[in-house]
Order: sequence, then C-alpha cells, then structure tokens
Amino acid sequence: MSPESAPQQRGLRGIARSWFRRGVQVSGILWRHGFGVYLTRMGLGRFRPKRVEGEPDARMASLELPVRLRLACEEIGPVTIKLGQALASRPDLIPIDYAREFRKLQGDVPPFSWDEARKTIEGETGAPISDVFERLEQAPVASASIGQVHLGVLRGGQRVAVKVRRPNIEQTVETDLQILSFAAREAERHIKGLRTYRVSEWVDEFARTLKAELNFRTEGHNTDRLREVVAADEHVTVPRVFWEHSSSRVLILERMDGVHTDDAEGLADLGVSRSVVAARLAESVLRQILIEGFFHADPHPGNVLVQGGGRLVFLDCGNVGRMDRQMRESMVRLLSASLDDDALEVYDQIIDIGTVADNTDLQQLRRDVQRLMGQYGGVPTAQIGLGEALEELMKLIFRHKIAMPAVFSSVFRAMILTEGTCRHLSPDFDFRGPALRVAKESLQDWFRPSNLLRGIWRSLRDLQRYGMLIPRQVSEVLAQMQVAGVTLRLDPDERDVIMHRADEMVNRLASALIIAAMIVGSSVMLASERATRLLSTPGAIAYVVIGALLGLYLLYSILISKRS
Repeated sequence: MSPESAPQQRGLRGIARSWFRRGVQVSGILWRHGFGVYLTRMGLGRFRPKRVEGEPDARMASLELPVRLRLACEEIGPVTIKLGQALASRPDLIPIDYAREFRKLQGDVPPFSWDEARKTIEGETGAPISDVFERLEQAPVASASIGQVHLGVLRGGQRVAVKVRRPNIEQTVETDLQILSFAAREAERHIKGLRTYRVSEWVDEFARTLKAELNFRTEGHNTDRLREVVAADEHVTVPRVFWEHSSSRVLILERMDGVHTDDAEGLADLGVSRSVVAARLAESVLRQILIEGFFHADPHPGNVLVQGGGRLVFLDCGNVGRMDRQMRESMVRLLSASLDDDALEVYDQIIDIGTVADNTDLQQLRRDVQRLMGQYGGVPTAQIGLGEALEELMKLIFRHKIAMPAVFSSVFRAMILTEGTCRHLSPDFDFRGPALRVAKESLQDWFRPSNLLRGIWRSLRDLQRYGMLIPRQVSEVLAQMQVAGVTLRLDPDERDVIMHRADEMVNRLASALIIAAMIVGSSVMLASERATRLLSTPGAIAYVVIGALLGLYLLYSILISKRS
C-alpha cells in the first residue's frame, strides 16, 4: 500500500465501521417494533444485535404495520422522521395508508440536558448566559428531532425563544443520508420501475433540504423572507430574528404568544371564530404558494399559533418551498381548471408542468383525468376532502410515469396539512372558497400594466437570446454531423424552395422583433402619466396605430401560412 493511499483506506474503513454500527442500531429498533421477520427475509438478519432491548410486546404486535413503522421512524432519528414526512406527500412511492400515517410524524423527541444546551449557547454567542440574557429558562418548552426551544429575556428586555441544535447531530445525519443515498441508487439499479420516479434524485434533493435545516442561519433567512411575504396581511405575522446572537447552531427569535390551532380550550378562551381562522389560514398559505412563490411547507398545528382577534403566527420556517413565476402561473391554471371542472385544461397543465416519459399513453392519461374530474368535480371539499382528491391526482400522475418537479411534492404537502388544520378548526370547512378568491387575486395580478410590461420585456429578451443562439447551435450540429461522417444531399429542384423558406423565416423573425419593440413602446406610452399629452400629437397616434396594424398583419400572415 502506498503512503498516499493509506489515509484513504483508513477513511473508507472508518465509514464502513460507522455504517455497520448505525445499521446494527437501526436494525435493533426495527426488531423491537416487530420488523425482524422482514429484515431476515431481506438477508439483513446478521445485523441484529446480540442483545435487543425490549422485544416486541403484545401491545406492539397488536398495532398495524404503518403505525409501527411510524413509531420506529420517530425512534431512529431526524433523518427517518423527515424522510417519513417527505414520503407522506408521495402516495405514488408508498401505499396510501402509510402516507397518511406518516403525516402524523411531528418529530417530538425527549429533550437533551440543560448542561449541553448551555454549553452550545455560550459557545455560539461567545459569552456567558448571564451576559446575553436577563433570564433563560432551563426547561425547554418544545423538543424536536433537530433542536429544542428555551424561553428567555435578552439584556435589552426583548422576550425571545432560543432554539438550540442537538449536540453531535451532524455526524448521525450525515451517516444516515449516506446510507439512504446508497440504498436509493442500489434500488434503482435492481428495480427498473424506480428509475421512472427518479428516486435517487429525489433522495438527493431531500438530503440537501435536510442539511439546510441543520443550519439555523438558513432557517433565520427563511423566517425573514416569510415575514416580508406576509407583511401586507394584517391578520398574519412571523417572528423576527435577533441576528446579533444567532448562528448556525443557535437561533434567537422574537417570542410570540398564542394558542395552537388544535387547542380547543385555548381558542374558546380567545373568543375567536374558528371558521374565520380556518379561512385566513387557507388563504394565507395559498397566497404564499400561488402569488408570492415562497411558502411555509410544513404548516401543521404545532407550527401555527392563533392570537387575539384571530391573528395567525407561522413558526419554524426551516422547511419552505420556492416557485418561480412560470411554475406559479402553471399552478394557478391547474387549480383554476380543477375548480372549474375543466378536465382538458387540467390535462394540459399536467403535461406542461411535468416531464412525460416516452412510453406514456397520453390518450389514456386524458381519459383518466376526465374520469377523476367526473368523480370529484363540483363536489364541495367539505364532503370529500382536498387531501383525498390530491392523493388521487398524484397517483394518477405517477401511474402514467410523469415526473413532476420536486417543489410539487412540497406544494402537495403544504395544502394537505393546511386543509387538515382547517378541517380540525371547522369540520364543514370548504377549501374551494379560499382557493377561488386567491386564484382570482392571482389572475388580476397578472394583468396589471406593470406586470404585462415585464412579461413582454422578458419575452423580447428571450427572443433575442434564442435568436442569437440559433446560428451557433446550427453550426455546432453541422460540425458534429461532419465529424460523424453524415452527409446531407439536397435536390437542386428543392434547394431554391428551401432557401426561400429559410429567407422567409429570418425575415419574419426580424419583423417580429421590430413590431414587438413598437408594441412595447406603445404600451409604455399608454402606461405613462403623460399618455394623454403624448396621444394628442399626430406622430404618437400614428406610431401606436402602425405598430398595432403591423402586429395584426404579422399574425394574419402566420395563420395564412399554417393553412397553406
């Protein structure tokens, strides 16, 4: 063995040992929850520890498999808790009863000691507790898979909630993610059907999201961003971050009082209307998704507080979703089509959002969408539940091997959790009302003059970019054909026709650029405060009219060429 390879070999042996130790630990937990027979069938019986504390008792044996697996995930650690939560929005990958059970995973675990919490806080702030805080409670008020929360008061008098990351969690998470990534790749290699669902890519995205959650600075920036997103809504707020004392392992937030949405007695004491709170929650989450494109992806009852007057507070912004403008517009169209029972438009938006496999039967997909709309269309969500309808839509999409963007699952989870919370607040809550209002608001936002101008400008910019790229791309294709020995022969009689058509295409592209520039200029003139004075001059009027006529003529010529 060369001196250079020795450290590498030792590193690999260290990884193998950590994997083996973790495998034995996890298998022991699974064995206690009654999954020993499945481990044996999979050839993993050798990982069973010699001593398994707490063999499955009668109570565990009486529980259903999904419940036992959820309990095992809670005990194994943060990776399996977060994995179960993520899989809860993927009924295409796991049976529906498991998906529903995994939605109960909240990550509540026993707290770690105050000495460990104090050591972390003082290490991150660089000062003793007494120098930073007037008071800091030793007993945590909440304990989750990644960290726990202590209440306190800063030296300046601000009431705060201090979130402290669990000690040594990074190594456990990194090992579990490595094992999970390896298992996903191996599963795809041996099970061809999983390749269609891009399981390994999904696991990689899951790993990136979880690693981001471990860094409390990321959660702090998400909190600030969500606070900006909801700032215009007087009925919704988000705590502010005290950055001067926060770090990657300690996050200090403004303390927000209130009661959780599942606290019936607390809501009664506040004297708020449960149906009003449900409507505000649904509209806020939908507005975050469809209008702002930045949303809280985990709005379960533990992450939402209700204050006096029905004001909502979103907590724990570690898990958020982001969508660009194009995705938001597609989601609005999909939602509007679903509410209008427009099966054809729902089909079109599924094709537009997702990536269709080569062997997807599009005709059968359209028939299945029509059947689904016939089953759920027009029925109030209070009767069937939005979650049930979304589950069926997701299963239909993935059954036809259509790969959806990763954010689609986040949207799916956020909407199902929101509906569950709203239904708990008001059992007869109908999601259709808030969805219609937010969809209408989004559509109105599209047609504001400023947004229209930005859309036209983006289209012009894209047209210019693609116009500049086409010659180079054609040159590269021809060069590759030449290297590969491919020859292209043209019939002399057809050469003139081809060149004429190419000339027409170039001229039409150039004309479109000029006309589009004139239309944009006209739009800017009309949108300006001096539009009245400008339109009083003959030159301005002629400019606007000529641009409109040329645009109509170009459109007419395109339509004529399609029919000829």
